[in-house]
Amino acid sequence: MPTTWYEGQVIEIKPVSQKIKRFFIVLPDVATFDFEPGQFITFDLPISDKRTNRWKSYSIANAPDGSNILELCIVHLEGGSGSGYFFNDVKVGSVLKFKGPDGAFVLRQPLDFDLVLLCTGTGVAPFKSMVDHIFFNKIPFKKIHLIFGTRKEEDIIYRQEFESYAAVNNNFTYD
Repeated sequence: MPTTWYEGQVIEIKPVSQKIKRFFIVLPDVATFDFEPGQFITFDLPISDKRTNRWKSYSIANAPDGSNILELCIVHLEGGSGSGYFFNDVKVGSVLKFKGPDGAFVLRQPLDFDLVLLCTGTGVAPFKSMVDHIFFNKIPFKKIHLIFGTRKEEDIIYRQEFESYAAVNNNFTYD
């Protein structure tokens, strides 16, 4: 199957903390971008002549909703060429080239087993996509326990969303 490359335009950038930003990207030429919660996309960024140095992958943080908008949650790594590009060069209106979705880190259905989701930092992005998908689509599940770690309280990503899920469903816990 040939690789499909897309062009997406950054429509919003939301700072979470000094080192973390949420990027929202629309695909103007696509009505719906289909993916499974937990998958990622790979950008071809203008940061090197060598393809292997230009391709940077990021998990999709939003749940599939039939739209053409993607959310990424990116941490600025010191010396990171991809995250450095996103933080220093990408602005609202920037056009980015990417391929995907890819990845097999997706939910197995039916959810007739307990899930423990353990992550740190922006590693929460695929879990955010999965949990949103479960709640938005009212997918039955046994128990989900999301454990999120970070060094600083300011870097707790999606706290309100996860706490609101825990408040309305006793089978979802968040630490």
